[in-house]
Amino acid sequence: MSSAALAKLIDQFRSVPRQPLGTVEDARAGFALMAQTRFGIPGGVDYAAVDAGGVAGEWAAPPSPEREVVLYFHGGGYCMGSSEIYRGLSGRLAIASNLRVLTLDYRLAPEHPFPAALEDCVAAYRWLLTEGVSP
Repeated sequence: MSSAALAKLIDQFRSVPRQPLGTVEDARAGFALMAQTRFGIPGGVDYAAVDAGGVAGEWAAPPSPEREVVLYFHGGGYCMGSSEIYRGLSGRLAIASNLRVLTLDYRLAPEHPFPAALEDCVAAYRWLLTEGVSP
């Protein structure tokens, strides 16, 4: 990203009126609304729910993916976000890489404190290995 593009992005974030976050649920709802309204979901990608070694997740697959996969850990500081919220990004990753993208719905803090999310991420990675995905 160029310096000018970064400066523009920072200005966009600063232009949004600041409001108190309130509860965790309020923060999550605001985060979901922002992600879904700003990024949209690309066409030409199939989305399918998956149980990845006991961790819920979602595959985003382009029409004819290569064998390898992307294991994507969404943003949100391990306290907000989900595969559904990140469909726009996972779909774009799938299209750009021509690979299936696995996004996890790992357990979120504060309901599930550290190391719950980390344990879910490791469990899903190990599941991928049992499914024949090369590390």
